[in-house]
Amino acid sequence: MTAMIEWNDTLAVGIAEIDQQHRKLIELIQHLQSVDAHPDREFALVEQALDEMVAYTMYHFGTEERLMEEYSYPQDVGHLAQHERFLSDVTNMMESFMAGSHVSAGDIGQYLGNWLIQHIQHTDQQLAAWLHERAPYLLGATHGSRPLE
Repeated sequence: MTAMIEWNDTLAVGIAEIDQQHRKLIELIQHLQSVDAHPDREFALVEQALDEMVAYTMYHFGTEERLMEEYSYPQDVGHLAQHERFLSDVTNMMESFMAGSHVSAGDIGQYLGNWLIQHIQHTDQQLAAWLHERAPYLLGATHGSRPLE
C-alpha cells in the first residue's frame, strides 16, 4: 500500500483561500487512496473519486490562475504550463485506469500527492511570496476580502 499523503504546516502558503483548497485536495487524494485500498471497492466508487479529484483540481487551478492574472504574476507562463501538464498526465492515467490497464487508482493518488506536495513547496510558495508583497491583505484572508478603502 502506498503512503497516505498528509497536510502539514510546511505546505501552508499563508493565503487562506489557497491553503483551504490545498487541504481539500489532500483530503480528496486521501479518499481516493482509501477507496482504492478497500478490498471490496467498486469501480464506480473509484471513478467517482477520480472525477471529484479532477473537478476540484480544475477549480483550484482556476483560483491560482485568477490571482496570477489579477496581480500580473511574471512567472505565470511556467506555472500555467505545470497545471496543463499535470491535467494532461492525470487525464492519461485516468483513461488507462478506465481501460483496465495496470494503472491503479492508488498509483494515480500517489502521483497526485507527490506532484501536489512538490508544486506547493516550490511553485505555489513562489506565487504566494509574490502575492504577499503586492497584496498583503490576502494574508490569511480569502480572495476578494480586500479592506475597505
